[in-house]
Amino acid sequence: MKYALIMEHVGLFAIKLMCRALNVSRSGYYRWRDRPRSLQEQRREMMEQIVVDTFEAFQARYGAPRLAEEIRGLGFPCSTNYVAGIMKSRSMKARNGKGFNYGKHGLAMLNV
Repeated sequence: MKYALIMEHVGLFAIKLMCRALNVSRSGYYRWRDRPRSLQEQRREMMEQIVVDTFEAFQARYGAPRLAEEIRGLGFPCSTNYVAGIMKSRSMKARNGKGFNYGKHGLAMLNV
């Protein structure tokens, strides 16, 4: 968004110049900057913290489906895709256990 770009560069360039270059009004920028956070943003931040805490509680072993199930069990309604989106935005991946390794022992038994 244009306003977020302006906010990132506040110290580097004049706000008036950036607003003119991006073709937005200064009053619109200040109104955007000073507005309170929406309920949706507040819920998203709360759910992100819950997902991170639950992910760490299970030592990064649970993926999105199991995390969503645990979070719903705690009383917070959420979908698997919502949890997966949060995990993706924070680069969180579940660690899978090691698969069964047939290795040398299994082959040695066949050659006998």
